[in-house]
Amino acid sequence: MKNLIYLELAPYLEQWFRHRHGAGPRGTAVSMTRGCVEWRRLRLLIDVPPADYVPSRAPDGWTPVEIPYYSGKDPRTYWYISDKGRRAVEETLLDLFDTELYDFYLRGYIKGLRISYMVIAWMEQKGIEYTEINENAVKKRLDRIRNVVACARRRRSKKQGKSLRAQGLSGGSDISDNSDISETYDCNLIEDINV
Repeated sequence: MKNLIYLELAPYLEQWFRHRHGAGPRGTAVSMTRGCVEWRRLRLLIDVPPADYVPSRAPDGWTPVEIPYYSGKDPRTYWYISDKGRRAVEETLLDLFDTELYDFYLRGYIKGLRISYMVIAWMEQKGIEYTEINENAVKKRLDRIRNVVACARRRRSKKQGKSLRAQGLSGGSDISDNSDISETYDCNLIEDINV
């Protein structure tokens, strides 16, 4: 019998995770590719269960993940992960998802093209079923990432402008290289980018 952990993932994230590791249909355990980021993160977080720990039944709808064999950490002994450790693995997956999505956006976006076409094409590439809910969730994640990046650029630009003005040089205008972001965002109000 394989030892499993269960992750609480949104439908689009679960489908991406399954596609990333070549896993079967929903309900079957995901066996992570050796050496990937989430595999290494899980290696750090699994431990021997506490003496008073009583395993509970897996919640419905959560994604089963097989605990791989690590050198020095046999999954028959090391199969426990705390709630915070489980959340750290889920956050790792969200970060990887965001990185892949934003990388695709940077490499493929042409100004004037509707982003929804790109998002749908990326979802198809990554094995995410097209539904309106999935599309909206992925677009919302992309928008939030773009906002965070734009605010970081704006802060960097203002900081550089202040130092140039202090030296008596010109410069320091707001971002001009990010013209595809039409809305103005208050950088101090951007919240956590999780959906």
